[in-house]
Amino acid sequence: MFRILTILFLSALSAFAATYHSDGSAGNVQALCDAAVAGDTVTVPAGTFTWTTPVVISNAVTLQGAGVAGNRKTVIVHGAGLNVLLTLRSLAPESITLMGIRFVISSGGTGPLVLMQ
Repeated sequence: MFRILTILFLSALSAFAATYHSDGSAGNVQALCDAAVAGDTVTVPAGTFTWTTPVVISNAVTLQGAGVAGNRKTVIVHGAGLNVLLTLRSLAPESITLMGIRFVISSGGTGPLVLMQ
């Protein structure tokens, strides 16, 4: 009985998960990640985006791009002068999911692309 209730409870939680569609800019992705709650998804459209400000994800969300190959792919470039591109700061880092995004270091980028704290 406990297992059934647990499954029903978890299913009910996932039914309320929201999806936020970003424009691909670091500022917009940051704002949407800040607004999202655990279980929500923030999407990044196909295209190449250069981030010159860092993004910090502090909750259990999914950051999902359009893919990493073919005509529809999402590429995020580590902008010149930027130290850390993306910081995953969560009590449970394994619950933050990154999908369908290729991260690239530009010639002027320094430091790690993704930092887990």
